[in-house]
Amino acid sequence: MAFWNNFPFTNFHELNLDWIIGKMKNLETGFMNVVKKVDDTLPEIKKEVDNAIQRIPTEVDNLLTEWKDDGTLGTMIDTIYGGLSYLDVMKDKTIYVLGDSLSDGNAPQSWVKEFEKLIVGKNCHVINGAHSGDTMAEQYTIFDKNMTLHPENVPDILIVWCGVNDIKRQTSLTELGATMDSIRNKIQSINPACQVYLFSTYKNYRVLPAQWIIPQTAYWRYFSQYAQQNGWTFVDMFAYAPVISPETDRMRAEFYEEQHNDYLHYTVRYKKILARFILNVLCTGMPIALGDYWERVNGSYMDGAGIFTNKEEFNPNLNGSHIRFGTRFIKIRIAGTFKPKDTSSLQYVKIGKLPDFLIPASTIYGLAYRGGGWGSAGANATFGTLVDSDGSLLVHPLAKEGTSYTSTTIYFDIYIFDLATDWQRKQTVS
Repeated sequence: MAFWNNFPFTNFHELNLDWIIGKMKNLETGFMNVVKKVDDTLPEIKKEVDNAIQRIPTEVDNLLTEWKDDGTLGTMIDTIYGGLSYLDVMKDKTIYVLGDSLSDGNAPQSWVKEFEKLIVGKNCHVINGAHSGDTMAEQYTIFDKNMTLHPENVPDILIVWCGVNDIKRQTSLTELGATMDSIRNKIQSINPACQVYLFSTYKNYRVLPAQWIIPQTAYWRYFSQYAQQNGWTFVDMFAYAPVISPETDRMRAEFYEEQHNDYLHYTVRYKKILARFILNVLCTGMPIALGDYWERVNGSYMDGAGIFTNKEEFNPNLNGSHIRFGTRFIKIRIAGTFKPKDTSSLQYVKIGKLPDFLIPASTIYGLAYRGGGWGSAGANATFGTLVDSDGSLLVHPLAKEGTSYTSTTIYFDIYIFDLATDWQRKQTVS
């Protein structure tokens, strides 16, 4: 009996020890039998695996041959790789180009000719209506006539790359807007699904006439706003056209045709770069937003444009005045001698008027200063300023400090973030 194990001494921990030992011996025997069976079958398993490995290439080859013969393989390739071809979006498309000398097909460096080489095999038809020296309005006239005479040329994609000659002639933004409205209305009537791309020009050193005042940045800002408002795709070539930049000697030598101060037209070497860039723009269909940059308009140009309309009471200092027209905001510095007829009057004195492209979206209030800045002389003084909704520049004749004067030098800055020409999304508050 287990209870009497080692009697008269009793150890209850050893009551079932013999039973446990027996069970462990049985487990050991069973495990060894399993190991022996595995060892016995391993050669057979290895043989089967080796045979399978040898059969795989033959079977794969037979399967691929079968797929090739019945068309399955071709379908798979087209499905997987054909869909990755970004050029497929150009297939069966008609593209119409409105432009000037930068796109004229008669020029040896025409990007359009290079573009056509890149889309060979896609049944893509390119109609180049660009003509050297044309403004946007002149290009629209040609386009309108072409659509009337040749309805088969109705575009799926319309590229509008005008502006160089409009800048040269200082075409007003109002006139440009009317021309773009005509283009938009024409497209809506012949193909509402047409994708319209509105390009700015790239960087250049174009020599402009002395009466020039509207900077390129004003045109490109207006183009960007118009595209947003009307569902067009804006492409900021000025900021993002690849590598081309007249600020560097190498760029001027490599990519600009002119070897003087204009630096407007690109070289034959650049046409391939430009064509690939434009092709990528069309294939992606994504806009290239307006970049952050600015241009300076000097006081002499401001004076030539007639901004200072009341020189009897305000004589501008043309060296101290300028416009810094940026794509994000505009800063206008006005400096000069203020000599109002009545220094005790409560009425603002109109000293000038901003041109249409500089009129803010809302009235701007500010201060003019004497002392602590340009032309500081005498006691510090501040004067109220106002830019009215029509662009009128106004200065209050009374100094806020009560300082008496007959003539004083003042300066003030106008910061404009929203222009009247900007697209303003209307909000309804319920």
